[in-house]
Amino acid sequence: MTGSNVLRNFCLALLALACTAAHAQFTEATWTTHTSMPAARGQAATAVDNLGRIYVIGGYVSNTEVNTNYRFTPGTPGTWATLAPMPVAARGASAVYKAGKVYVFGGFPTQQLQTYDVATDSWTLVSVLGMGWENAAAMEVGGRIFVTGGETGAFGNLEFTPPSTFVARASMPTEHMEHGAAAVGGLIYVFGGVFSNYTAHAVVESYDPVANAWSGAPLDLPSPRTQFAYASAGQFIYVLGGSTSGGNYDAPFFDTTLMYNTVANTWTAGPNLPAASREGTAAVVGSRLYVFGGGTSSSASSAVYSIGVVPDAAPVSAPTVTTTAATGVGVTTATLNGTVNPNGSATNASFQYSLSPTLASGGDDDGGAGNRLGDERGKCAAVGDGVERAHDVLFPRGGCKCGRDDKRGNPELYDGQHSADGDEPDGVWDNRGHADGDRAFPAHG
Repeated sequence: MTGSNVLRNFCLALLALACTAAHAQFTEATWTTHTSMPAARGQAATAVDNLGRIYVIGGYVSNTEVNTNYRFTPGTPGTWATLAPMPVAARGASAVYKAGKVYVFGGFPTQQLQTYDVATDSWTLVSVLGMGWENAAAMEVGGRIFVTGGETGAFGNLEFTPPSTFVARASMPTEHMEHGAAAVGGLIYVFGGVFSNYTAHAVVESYDPVANAWSGAPLDLPSPRTQFAYASAGQFIYVLGGSTSGGNYDAPFFDTTLMYNTVANTWTAGPNLPAASREGTAAVVGSRLYVFGGGTSSSASSAVYSIGVVPDAAPVSAPTVTTTAATGVGVTTATLNGTVNPNGSATNASFQYSLSPTLASGGDDDGGAGNRLGDERGKCAAVGDGVERAHDVLFPRGGCKCGRDDKRGNPELYDGQHSADGDEPDGVWDNRGHADGDRAFPAHG
């Protein structure tokens, strides 16, 4: 393998790593069961704080709205804490965490914004008339919070500025109630749900908050779906369970998992949930996707499941590859090092090559076919003393690769660490030539 091929293959290996790092995927084939919630819940709201703790707020049990506030600390099996309850019970609310506070938007039957202070374990209540947001979807993108759709504004798209300001933005092209929404790559994706007549649909649309414009370019769901759990990780959006019925508790109930690749614009199926359910809720923390509650009737469920995913930064630019100094350099081996940056997260990588100095039988000084490394040694012999040596091909990265004897008659083994005969300073192998003046070598570092 020539030096140019080694370097080329090294770069290809790094690029392959960059491409792999730019994709999230399921890392497990089955779901893991965690400690159940303190009580069964359907249509709860979830938010994740800066410490990776998940809040499961409100919802229903036995067809009754509740005001509970539970916090789940992920682990095996994970732990739960019961926190200060909401001032007003609500089901079908949506929630976003930002800067130490969890903002809970509406739900049924309230038309209020309820704000939870994580540090003080306390709530603030603000009335926002005409904006019930039952079964709306809220998310943060680029530091801005948006609330989309819902049963009191199926086309609605509101931007929220804490503590209590709402501004209408460009309306959605399609009605979305009981739907999902996620922020990926600076865009908001809104998917599925029902029309105002409670007929389920599969429409997926994206919103650019900078341009304040909607696009129908995203691929629709494989089939109509509503009342599902959803979450996002990197460039992927997950849709979990759900139904085709817009009515509470109604069959059918799905156990399927769908994964949308926002870059490839494709939907694929993932591992099925352990049980069919609708009206569950979900969140991603680190490398795990969690699903909470839901159920197949008004009794709901307290189950908690998770599965491994590989989240990463959503792609905003092409991956970059940078090579750095070689290590472990010897006569026949070296390790080329580099860094690959898949959109903001540097990952170290290395590629090792090995060259045997053994000459094949019938080796020739002019680099003929009999020489195992061909012309490389022949070239060095031609400019040297006419004799091929094992150290003639030492570090194949371009330039002259001669290791010819110095004026003292000692072989010069330029390995990046020292000279073999000790008459030169360490590391003088790339562009300074021999310190004792026998021959200057071109730069090849």
